Amino acid sequence: TATMFPSVVFVVFAYVNTVALGHGSTAALPFGTIFIIMALYAFLSLPLTIVGGIVARNTVTADAWNPPTRTTKIPREIPTDVPWYRTR
Repeated sequence: TATMFPSVVFVVFAYVNTVALGHGSTAALPFGTIFIIMALYAFLSLPLTIVGGIVARNTVTADAWNPPTRTTKIPREIPTDVPWYRTR
């Protein structure tokens, strides 16, 4: 997910920026600026995301996690007549 959302945003931005450049707009960013932004993401944000995931996986154990509330083992009845707007 660290690359999925930024890649979709970049594709949409690249398309809009290309159309703006084609029309001669002054609001379009030059390709050098776009390259700098991509390089900052690729060499700063993405490695920090990967390192953070590795550190979190190695430091947190499954036994150390305590949920904030206690769950009960009483079975609950699932309603059968649910309105149409509450179904998934």
